Amino acid sequence: MHRIRYGAPVLMDIPGLRDKYILQVLLSGRSDTIYKNSNVVMESGMVTALNVGEPFTKVLSQDAEQLLFCFNACQVNAIAASTLSDFAGNLRFFPSPLRIDKAPMLFDLINAVCTAIESHDPVLASSRTSERMADLMVDLMIRYLPAESGRRCLGAVPFHVQKAEAFMRENFREAITLAEVASAAGVTKRCLCINFRRFRNTSPMAYLRLHRLTQARKMLESTQARASVTEVAGECALHHLGRFSQEYRLEFGELPSQTIERVNRAHLK
Repeated sequence: MHRIRYGAPVLMDIPGLRDKYILQVLLSGRSDTIYKNSNVVMESGMVTALNVGEPFTKVLSQDAEQLLFCFNACQVNAIAASTLSDFAGNLRFFPSPLRIDKAPMLFDLINAVCTAIESHDPVLASSRTSERMADLMVDLMIRYLPAESGRRCLGAVPFHVQKAEAFMRENFREAITLAEVASAAGVTKRCLCINFRRFRNTSPMAYLRLHRLTQARKMLESTQARASVTEVAGECALHHLGRFSQEYRLEFGELPSQTIERVNRAHLK
């Protein structure tokens, strides 16, 4: 583990990590990792991984302080092979920073390692214990941080995507924004949009609109609700009635008013 603070703005060109993956945790300040086609911005409390062989430019603010954990590439890929059923070699983490508190087990392990080092815990003198802790940290990296193997996405949908979905389902009646969804998920708006596109083939706000439309349909189909189209639209935060009707017809093949008519006819039979 390396704890680094320069005390001045820093710009570094890195030609590519050789046989290493790095888990980086930003404790304070700001860090920009500039790749060929993207710029990954990290703020205090975020974590991300650097891949083997990818050149990048690193820009650190004057008050930036970071923790770096280095892992041998063979070690990382061996653990990935034993952890992931669809592993095809050459693990690559996506450049998507995650708030460390959204990865609780990884957060706890990093805290434990830092405390042990600072207190000179004799347990760390055991190479076997150190190796097991490193293996566990790699395993948690793989489970929490989105990655791909070869050309395929790996593992379950990232936790922050699931967190965003849960937040939108719980708050679909409110006029929530993309910024609020990203904040609830603990990642940047850009990161959230990238991974929604990658794992859900849609955008966060399109997911929210579809959920609202689906909930509106359930309300309209309820024989107990007896609410008007306007009332249902407002209840689902779909305040532009014309747009609501148009999107509803595109999604379900009928207008909201036709849904009510269909339900009423079925109820009279």
